[in-house]
Amino acid sequence: MRALLALLLGWFAAPAAASQLELHPSPDAVEAIGHALLEAVGRTDAVILLYAVVDEGMTATAIRYVPDGAAAVHDIAEQPDRLAAALADAWRAARAGMPSSAWREMIYVVDHGRVRVTLLYPEEVDVERTFHEKIEEQVERLFPGLPHVSDLPDQRG
Repeated sequence: MRALLALLLGWFAAPAAASQLELHPSPDAVEAIGHALLEAVGRTDAVILLYAVVDEGMTATAIRYVPDGAAAVHDIAEQPDRLAAALADAWRAARAGMPSSAWREMIYVVDHGRVRVTLLYPEEVDVERTFHEKIEEQVERLFPGLPHVSDLPDQRG
């Protein structure tokens, strides 16, 4: 299926038809996203999930992680500028290669040094579901049954 481009430690998994292999995001772009993600989380002893939506002039991210030994999912309060820039750069590179097939959403998982990236293309994006619903689905898939502990500051004043 063209929709899923899994990257494991920099290796590309070929889509169904080898002639349709897309080299975006490049290994360098995947590495830049990973470095920015690890910098945002501030730790490597965790399983980390990034869910991102990218389009022209817009990048939205949700970062969730479970530290080793923890029994709850944590989140990152802000979208780091470096991460948004790395995602936008990877998306622009994909558009430059073949504008009609640039990915729209990315699921990036770091699991103790192993990286898995899943790309969703525009025709595969469920426009009926909200960003929040999509991230919660990914959290439940990766961290089934774990409660969520918000690291976000209390805004009640």
